[in-house]
Amino acid sequence: MKIKFFTLVALSIFCARCAVIGGYPMTNFYVKNNSAKPITFEATVFKYNIRQNVTIPFLVKPNDSLLARQVGYKKDGENPQSWFNRFHIADINDVKIFDPNKPENWIKLKDKNGHIFYTFTIAE
Repeated sequence: MKIKFFTLVALSIFCARCAVIGGYPMTNFYVKNNSAKPITFEATVFKYNIRQNVTIPFLVKPNDSLLARQVGYKKDGENPQSWFNRFHIADINDVKIFDPNKPENWIKLKDKNGHIFYTFTIAE
């Protein structure tokens, strides 16, 4: 009985340790709207768990931001814009729209706990 319990505990610890070592920290990708008008866009992402592209519509309220994606992400991985296959941003009169495909439009930041997140300012 003790051997089975010890084996089960050791196996559980080993599996949990492997998951931590092999996993990547969760990274958030925010879209920020600095304009006085609401901005609508669609983002297409590849969902690994279902192995296909998924297009999601978003509405960013004026002077607000929203979470567009959360994913396990290597700290030294690809550029953040690569995590989105396509952005389709609706045209708005008198609003400057930025290109999400340019890496310089994504700002890399850290929260108070040291977790990395990226912010794309969509309009101003």
